[in-house]
Amino acid sequence: MKTLIELARKQSLKSSFRQRVGACLVKDGKVISVGYNIINNDLPFSTEHWVSSTHAEMMCLMRLIKKGRVKQIAGSTMYVVRTMKSGQLGLAMPCQPCYRVMSALKVRSVIFSNDDQGFSTIIL
Repeated sequence: MKTLIELARKQSLKSSFRQRVGACLVKDGKVISVGYNIINNDLPFSTEHWVSSTHAEMMCLMRLIKKGRVKQIAGSTMYVVRTMKSGQLGLAMPCQPCYRVMSALKVRSVIFSNDDQGFSTIIL
């Protein structure tokens, strides 16, 4: 799990957002997609409250959807990490629109960083 958290953290550092968030999607012990939050992108999906952005979780999922690999998503685990300016981890709990999409695509669970440098898990 530590390696997957580090992979999501590295993805977050690619973001130009002030709130840098990275994600990786894992199934059967293999990373099947990665993503980070971006502004004004060419992906055909944005969340309801950040109209000009795509959240890290959605970038992960859209990469698979665009490749016609939707069935691979079911039963997977999403790791989401927010990196603060200080380099410490912050709360990366998925927003409701991201949660609904992950649930609809049958993502099994989400592991996300929280404000106390730990991690929390949501079972979908």
